[in-house]
Amino acid sequence: MSLRQRVSSGIVFGIVMIASTILNNTTCLLIYILMGILSVKELNNLLFSSKKQYRLVLNLGLHLLLVLFIFLSQVVDKQLFMLYIPIAFVCLFVPELYTKSTKPFTNIAYSCLVLIYIGLPVGTISYVVFFSEIESVRFYILSILLLVWANDVFAYFTGSAIGKTKLFERISPNKTWEGTFGGITGCLGVGALLCYVFSNVYIIGLEEDMVFWFGLAVVSSVSAIFGDLIESLFKRSIGIKDSGHFLPGHGGVLDRFDA
Repeated sequence: MSLRQRVSSGIVFGIVMIASTILNNTTCLLIYILMGILSVKELNNLLFSSKKQYRLVLNLGLHLLLVLFIFLSQVVDKQLFMLYIPIAFVCLFVPELYTKSTKPFTNIAYSCLVLIYIGLPVGTISYVVFFSEIESVRFYILSILLLVWANDVFAYFTGSAIGKTKLFERISPNKTWEGTFGGITGCLGVGALLCYVFSNVYIIGLEEDMVFWFGLAVVSSVSAIFGDLIESLFKRSIGIKDSGHFLPGHGGVLDRFDA
């Protein structure tokens, strides 16, 4: 795929994510729930054979139930979340008695990975969007998205141009230290730009301190680097390049949200 097609698909995806995030709380929540569902489907396809479609239904159900319980624990009663634990236990363990699988504990461990790797982050976003005491929290979520994307873009172009020293060749042969530092530098630049923009646009509750934005940029950049390496570790262990084909030229949803 050409660079032009890759950039075009990335721009369209970015516009959808940005618009959905800042429009209102409902659209913000829905877009991340959708990304979570697609991510569960991708990860399930990587971890389980196509013959185990019941695992997709089970993992999707437990994922959505986890997000729902996190949400309801704030609306109804915080102790309500405790009900999720026995429900998940039954759904994870009991079916293994009837599937005749030779690796029951592997199946259970993989399903737990799906819930921890995807369910908890999506559930956390649902909580933050609706119940955080931080005003304009959606703009912080958007800022983190932009910082992570900036890191990826600057790392890619810097590494392609001058990258020579391998960062972690065993896991990701194409990543270089030059690209990594380029990503961090670009992320800091976007952090400074966000600070300038939000300092001159009146949005209630947004931080205007440059130190805060530089700190957020560093955290976002480091998270993006390690998140990408961890997902590369997963993919290399099962011999694939991309987690899916959701976004032409970029791979799957997990490839875009591994930070």
